[in-house]
Amino acid sequence: MPTLTPLISVNGVLDATLSPLDRGLAYGDGLFETCRLSEGKIPLWRFHVARLMRGCDHLKIPVNRDLLEAYRDGLMDEAKARGIADGVLKVIVTRGGGGRGYCPPQKPHPTLCLFIFPSNEVDITVPVTGAAVRVCAQKLSANESLAGLKHLNRLDYVLARAEWGDDYQEGLLLDENDHVIEATAHNVFLFHEGKLLTPDLSKHGVAGIMRQIIIEHLAPALGLPVVIAQISLADVCDSTELLLCNSVKGISSVARIESHISKNYSSETHTRALQQQLKKFIQSESDQTEAEA
Repeated sequence: MPTLTPLISVNGVLDATLSPLDRGLAYGDGLFETCRLSEGKIPLWRFHVARLMRGCDHLKIPVNRDLLEAYRDGLMDEAKARGIADGVLKVIVTRGGGGRGYCPPQKPHPTLCLFIFPSNEVDITVPVTGAAVRVCAQKLSANESLAGLKHLNRLDYVLARAEWGDDYQEGLLLDENDHVIEATAHNVFLFHEGKLLTPDLSKHGVAGIMRQIIIEHLAPALGLPVVIAQISLADVCDSTELLLCNSVKGISSVARIESHISKNYSSETHTRALQQQLKKFIQSESDQTEAEA
């Protein structure tokens, strides 16, 4: 059996460590991606690396994509040699080392940290059902300049996740006006009056890869209209289906919300259709990855 100890690479060096002067540690000055590793492949890599590079451009962190992918390939080769074919690949990019003060160095040398966490989690294409969620007391901070980015400043989410134990699978996050934005580790969609609705992320939240895939590929393939809008808790309660999604666990239906509001969902019709469409999409991406190898 493969070890459950994560494989770690820092700037291409296996088991290397991070400098305490790194700006990612000092200021959260960086970004990250969390990707599903399945049968030795990362079928959604093209989406992850595209988002990562866009984020690096936005933060003006000069990352060499070819070097990043070389480090990824080296770590995946090591995983294969150790019998690890399934799990999670996490990529962290920081601006690199620096002294005191917020001013970034004029010529930064980014740090590229890669981890492979072996896992026996359910395959992303296997439908997940029946999640129980709550509404978090912790609110999301608004910041238009960072909205949508998967940056390293995650304290809102840490505080929100600390609100419950094992009795719920997720927690819904609201903004300062009580609009639903996302969950702590998932994006949110709901079905209402024949439409698939998802929250506006122009001021808060993470624009997830699975959210992107649903909007751009899965929903259009099913002829489902998608509306990006401000969503209230009343809208969530009025909806017929609520689903959670991310690029590691796929698409999950929600069975109930339990908090200062209460709602049970009995329908999974559209959620299951999206799950089936995702299975086809993942297979297509895996075939394409194999053909390019």
